[in-house]
Amino acid sequence: MRETSVSKLWKALENKYMKNSNENQLYLKKRLFCHIDTFNHLIADLLNLDETLKDRDKAMLLIGSIPGKLDHLCITLLHVKEKLFFDEVIAALYKHKNQK
Repeated sequence: MRETSVSKLWKALENKYMKNSNENQLYLKKRLFCHIDTFNHLIADLLNLDETLKDRDKAMLLIGSIPGKLDHLCITLLHVKEKLFFDEVIAALYKHKNQK
């Protein structure tokens, strides 16, 4: 409340809420796991409706649903690999979150 500029306010908020703590890591990992779990449930629902999805399509849909904060990871996945596989995208997301 006492900050005089937007950049100082943003930095203060980052320091308070995005510090590298066990609580923040656990919170972000739970969000990632819930996101992947929800995504998998939706895929299962589509399959139960006799919808067919190729592995590459699932990988692309998952990449497209990832929050903007992970754009750099999405870009890397899209440009480094010639073929994307769903399991590789999930593994990359888990690996990225575990490195933080």
